[in-house]
Amino acid sequence: ASAVNYVQATGAATGSGPTISVQGSDTNIDLNVTTKGTGSHKFNTGTGEMVRVADSSGTGFVQLSGGTTPYIVAQGSTNANLSLGSNGTGTVFFRTNGGGTTQAAVAHTASAVNYVQVTGSSTGNSPTISAQGSDSSINFILATKGSGDFVVLTNSGYPFVVGGAASVVNYVRVIGGATGTAPLIQSLGSDTNIPLVLQPK
Repeated sequence: ASAVNYVQATGAATGSGPTISVQGSDTNIDLNVTTKGTGSHKFNTGTGEMVRVADSSGTGFVQLSGGTTPYIVAQGSTNANLSLGSNGTGTVFFRTNGGGTTQAAVAHTASAVNYVQVTGSSTGNSPTISAQGSDSSINFILATKGSGDFVVLTNSGYPFVVGGAASVVNYVRVIGGATGTAPLIQSLGSDTNIPLVLQPK
């Protein structure tokens, strides 16, 4: 009743695609495409299904916005989380250059209960990369490939480097101290007797 806005389907000449658009007297008009019950929206190309929008029976939704910096954001529910997931044991890749250059990857771990959390900070505080999960004590491992070095950088350069070596079995452990207890730097490993060497250049 009293409709002023409508859907218009327009054909196209050779080399162009037909258009389904919203028209009407209002200046800004949404296009609502709704399935019945828990049916999904399926977007197909000539090779098959490419995108599916499935029902989750929740109040939150995903918003895709274009512009100079397009973004994907969770909307609807108050404090809605946003999840990115692979299928089966697949990896989640973050890529640049039109999707052709891998910059980061999140690999699958079976039955994972512990994970990495990245947390920003307010003025005067520091961002944090931490280990989180259901275990009460969780190690945090940073690993290089092969015999590559682990390098800590500041604006002034290289204040700290952990050198890579082949077949490492002995290592250094640094432990802080509680009140009244001294910090500890110790040699550990599979050898029975392990010196601790401080070597100047």
